Formats: sequence, structure tokens, C-alpha cells
Amino acid sequence: MTDVVKAYCGAQIHDGQFLLEARALAVSDLGSFRITDPDMLPATCEIVTLEGGIITPGFVDLQVNGGGGVMFNDAPCVETLRLMAQAHRGLGTVALLPTLITDA
Repeated sequence: MTDVVKAYCGAQIHDGQFLLEARALAVSDLGSFRITDPDMLPATCEIVTLEGGIITPGFVDLQVNGGGGVMFNDAPCVETLRLMAQAHRGLGTVALLPTLITDA
């Protein structure tokens, strides 16, 4: 991993299998990350202290017909996709597959 530039501490971290306590999510200058002991963080990294909560991996939604007040069927354009993605991102979705509803 390249240099750690930011770390998030103070929340539980779900690694995809376990809910970890007293760990830090360390983020590198290239955007990669790892879970580590807070005592192992470099003194030069920015530390963001969270007040509880859970850090989880992002969700991938494989069937999205709409979001943000719009339906893809009604307006199949880039702006609709942008609104849908923004709405779903607020709920933890990091990737989605826009789909059309079967219709006459």
C-alpha cells in the first residue's frame, strides 16, 4: 500500500464477514484502503474521528428502474441516470445497473 493520507477511526468496521471494533480504515494517496490498528497509522496522516456508527462496503444494485423521483422508462437519458445514481448513492449504493420495465 502506498502512503496512508487519511484514516477513519471511532466506528465499527464491517469487512464483508466480521464487524470489527477498535480498528481504523486507512486510505492511501491512490484511494486504496485497508483495515489496521489505529496505533499503526503514520503520524503524518489525517485522522477523522467518527462518533460511532458502522463503516461498510458499498452496495451494488443490479436492477434499478428509477430513483430520485424519475423512472428510466419515462426518460431514458443521461440526466435521468445521473439523478438515479445520486439518489441511490445517498443510500450506500456505489454501482448500479439501470433497467427498463417490460411495457407495451
